[in-house]
Amino acid sequence: MTEYQLPELVLVEDEIADELLSVRGIEKSGGECQITVKRDGASAIEYLLQPDRKVPALVVLDFNMPLKNGLEILQAVRADERTKLMPIIIFSGDHSREVVIECYRHGTNGWVKKPLEPNEYIEAMSRLVKFWLTAGAQKDRK
Repeated sequence: MTEYQLPELVLVEDEIADELLSVRGIEKSGGECQITVKRDGASAIEYLLQPDRKVPALVVLDFNMPLKNGLEILQAVRADERTKLMPIIIFSGDHSREVVIECYRHGTNGWVKKPLEPNEYIEAMSRLVKFWLTAGAQKDRK
């Protein structure tokens, strides 16, 4: 008999306040998951590309990160056979047209602008997670 494990959501976020709002939104979504937080792009890449690690159910990525930005993270994980189809949503305050288009070209599954107002932020994160973790968007991945 195999032990059931909650799906993993990797949150790549360097701002503590945004992390706290994100966790509240994730909890509000009703999508039960294990949350792993990475605070810079380099540690996110290292974590996501570990060969013996199960591919996370979802990665929520702030674009403007220390050490490696969202585009560099996308390029690294999309180049790896194991993680090339892993769902990655960019949740960022940066929304310049050129950056958004470039991230779609490199494989983001979506781009959501971070709302400035805390309750709207929580609601946006909740909807994002509800769709990706509970609305049938996920398949079992190795």
